[in-house]
Amino acid sequence: MKLAEGKPMERKVVVTGIGILCALGNNKVEVLKALADQTTGIKKAEMCSAYKDLEYVKVGISNFEQVELNHPEELDKIEKMTKQVLDEALRDAGLTVQDLEKEGLRASFSMSTSLAGTDHLLKYLDLGKQDPMWILKTRAFISRLAAAYKIGGGFYTTSSACAAGTAGAGIAFDLIRNGAADVVVTGGADHISLFSIFGFNALKSLSRDISKPFDAERDGINIGEASVFFIFEEYEHAKKRNARCYGEIIGYGLANDAYHITSPDPKGAGAIQAMTMALQDAKANKEEVGYINAHGTGTSANDQMELKAIREVFGDFPVVSSTKSRTGHCLGAAGSIELYFSLLSIYEGLLPETWNSRLDMEGDWSFKAANDSGPIEYALSNSFAFAGNAASILIRAMDHV
Repeated sequence: MKLAEGKPMERKVVVTGIGILCALGNNKVEVLKALADQTTGIKKAEMCSAYKDLEYVKVGISNFEQVELNHPEELDKIEKMTKQVLDEALRDAGLTVQDLEKEGLRASFSMSTSLAGTDHLLKYLDLGKQDPMWILKTRAFISRLAAAYKIGGGFYTTSSACAAGTAGAGIAFDLIRNGAADVVVTGGADHISLFSIFGFNALKSLSRDISKPFDAERDGINIGEASVFFIFEEYEHAKKRNARCYGEIIGYGLANDAYHITSPDPKGAGAIQAMTMALQDAKANKEEVGYINAHGTGTSANDQMELKAIREVFGDFPVVSSTKSRTGHCLGAAGSIELYFSLLSIYEGLLPETWNSRLDMEGDWSFKAANDSGPIEYALSNSFAFAGNAASILIRAMDHV
């Protein structure tokens, strides 16, 4: 598409469909009700009851069926969750599998995960390494999803720890913005697993209760599970079929602070760079950002670093909240579920509060009250992960398209 003077026309990227499953509910209706009811999905981890040292663990687990694998060809929980959510996202966008098939190479898929395939690997180890097919099928979900949803374009998998969901959305944004696709199905999925519980317990990162982001008494995370997928679409493509648009993706940033395998740079170098890149990519002014969905894990190191970085980039604080005390930390799906909450801020005017926190971490700053903020036009979602991975994505309300 060209302008008269021969310059490429900027391709706008909008969100036309959403599907969600998490500890707050199995679909959008249930999640919105839970948010309105001020409830949390975090509860005692029954799967840890056999381990005395883990009896304290609480997790953000959904009521989606648990899956016990008996054959390498079977779908693990992540893949089953993903298929349910993809179906909801397509219905929400007014699209069908046949529509995706008609798009051919103009439809692509960008998925983010940390744990997909690990159940097959653990089963292989459990069975004494007797059947190598368990190893071969650890990542078979990509080919199965391609076949099931008739997506003819590229398939991308992002596993940059807990920044994956945001980074994967950035890939989808670039594919459409740069003209490689007109529709991209994008999102993240991870489940509650003893694999991750044991790991975070060894790191002493798990909360003894429900996490308290930005609280002086914060003591760690609750692992959560979620599958959240979006339909990203080129604006003119969406407009032709009269699609409802939740908001516009306008910029993102990726960075790495190259500091430590698990701890963030205390100065927030990666976080500062990611947020700054997102603003620059969108050609947006920092004063325009009305809401930030913070990574806000409830750990000592992350929360202190993130507030320092936000202050460095924005000066005065916009409305900032962490939703992890409602859903848990959803690992590879964290950025996806928090992009959903950010979209709610500009589409529904819903600003989730930082539940279970006094917000008294430092004493020399305070968040602006959500109900005093007025309409939100620009929202930023942050994801700051292990190994220094940092990602931020900026969205805008559709009345500014």
